[in-house]
Amino acid sequence: MKTTCKRLVSVLLILTLALTAVFAVTASADDVKRDIYLLLDVSGTMTGKHMDRLKADSKQLSESLLNGANGDNRICIIAFNDKATVYDFSNDYAAVAATIDSLSASGKADINKALEAVKATAANIGDPDAQRHVVVMSDAVLTAGEKSKSGKYKLTDSVLYYQLANKAYDTAEKMWPEYAIYTVGVTLCFGGTEFKFRQRFLKDIENNLFQEEFNHDELLNAILNGKYSPAPETEPPTEPESTTAKPADGETTTAKPDETKKGGLDIKLPDITLPDIKAKCKDFCDDLIGKVKGLIPGGKSKDSGSTETKSSVAQTGTSKTAIAVAAVVMVGAATFVATKKHEK
Repeated sequence: MKTTCKRLVSVLLILTLALTAVFAVTASADDVKRDIYLLLDVSGTMTGKHMDRLKADSKQLSESLLNGANGDNRICIIAFNDKATVYDFSNDYAAVAATIDSLSASGKADINKALEAVKATAANIGDPDAQRHVVVMSDAVLTAGEKSKSGKYKLTDSVLYYQLANKAYDTAEKMWPEYAIYTVGVTLCFGGTEFKFRQRFLKDIENNLFQEEFNHDELLNAILNGKYSPAPETEPPTEPESTTAKPADGETTTAKPDETKKGGLDIKLPDITLPDIKAKCKDFCDDLIGKVKGLIPGGKSKDSGSTETKSSVAQTGTSKTAIAVAAVVMVGAATFVATKKHEK
């Protein structure tokens, strides 16, 4: 009897603990607050079917987040072209859908301004206790905004977009510690040779999820059930090991300039002076002129009955002109090289 009672008590205890855990998890999920910013690209490149796709995808996501999803969720629409238009937070799907349907495409695209608008909105009307999720839906055709020549991207990455991308990436990177950013490509294949860079840019500015095209279930799951950790895992920078020998106590060292490098080129010039180069060029040109003269017809006198035709005269003039030009070019090149030698 005692054994049976002990077993019964144990079973009841286990059931109680299990139910407590379930209710705790459920309550925790329902208590989560989420401020979700939908950054929707409404620039001129999003006209037609691109805008239709943007509206359909953003409404589908909004409906899932606001109707039936766990937690206390509200959505802020930020429509951007060369301006960023911020619509107030709402947890009413009908209101959010109406806002999305009212959007139209025009103007240039400034993603950086949209990201800056998120920070300003969060500071003014955002819930300080809520998670901050940012979903960017765009074709990433960057055509307006602040520029920066220095940063993650270079001219060789994208002639058209790299300066605008540098500024936007810098803004996104600074947001990572406080915001979970997701990026969704809208008809990314549109735009020809810059497709790969636009794809790379959207992938670079997110710290949670990148989708080349919209995937509802994956994105919804990432927002609701994904590990909310805005800052990406990064390794601390390591200092490069120095190969320079340290001076002994009391000694000082003076760095010697690399005399073989100038302007990023590794060049060693021979020991030769400017007069030497000019003399060599003069000798070469004189020799060349003598050889060419021997090839020009009409060298005999009139007494011998030879006459110069118009073609031979033209050849003579042309040859002399070519020789003169060649001589000038060579002397100029030699002078340039010698000048660079003396500048060192």
